[in-house]
Amino acid sequence: IQMRQETVENIEQVYIDVPMGRKMDALNLILRYENPQLAMIFCNTKRMVDEIAAYLDRHGFMAEGLHGDMKQSQRTKVMEGFKHGRTGILVATDVAARGIDVTGIDYVINYDIPQSSEYYVHRIGRTGRAGKSGKAITICSGRRQVGELMQIGRMVKTSIARADIPKPEDIRMRQQRLHVAELEELLAKEEPSPFAALVEELIQQGHDPAAVAAAALLYCIFRSACVKNGELDYLWLWILCGLPFGIWRLRLWIIPGGGSLGTGIALFALNFILAGFIGGFVLA
Repeated sequence: IQMRQETVENIEQVYIDVPMGRKMDALNLILRYENPQLAMIFCNTKRMVDEIAAYLDRHGFMAEGLHGDMKQSQRTKVMEGFKHGRTGILVATDVAARGIDVTGIDYVINYDIPQSSEYYVHRIGRTGRAGKSGKAITICSGRRQVGELMQIGRMVKTSIARADIPKPEDIRMRQQRLHVAELEELLAKEEPSPFAALVEELIQQGHDPAAVAAAALLYCIFRSACVKNGELDYLWLWILCGLPFGIWRLRLWIIPGGGSLGTGIALFALNFILAGFIGGFVLA
């Protein structure tokens, strides 16, 4: 099987070798670093599809699974959500993914090594369409899996380069660069901002322009973390808003001394929940 030359040119193909049993952790880091708009993750078994979809959901990703054991109504609902961008990550088996025609997929991740070169071609061919670029990432564990992937690469006459697992610092720096790029794009527009008068008023009140900009950035980053596809993610909302306030309130209780431990924990819980709801009201 030989992939079309234009497909190869549009798709960056890499593999990451991770320790056995650490594939899910690596997947988490990859997704946070690459930050795909639409991504497909391929597995070899239905059970693994369910496990990965549940894992990603627990870690704050908008992911759904797709395999043959699901009812037709469930499959239709999942596919509609993926096509319209309500679900950013689709985890699927090769059989369930047959016939899927979704444009705009920018990443394909092979969680399991494809069972054949034909499967590999069909998997990565989901991205890099209509002249757009795409990226295919294969997660391997050990020399045997790397060897299997290299054999597939030779069969389809393509090069698959090795890449490193993203580190937390890499993720932070990349996210900063993305935020800077978004700001530069906004600043390049000549359209007047509806918030210009508000910014000017804050500066006239004596606030430092750099402090105003930093506060606005903090709010935008906070909102982007707590709002997923137009809906509030209350888990992140309480982590980012309720947790710091709850700790601060508990600290105020500890410093003067007195009171039972139960009272302190109750204060923490009450303020944790209260701050989360306040944050939700502000962002809604």
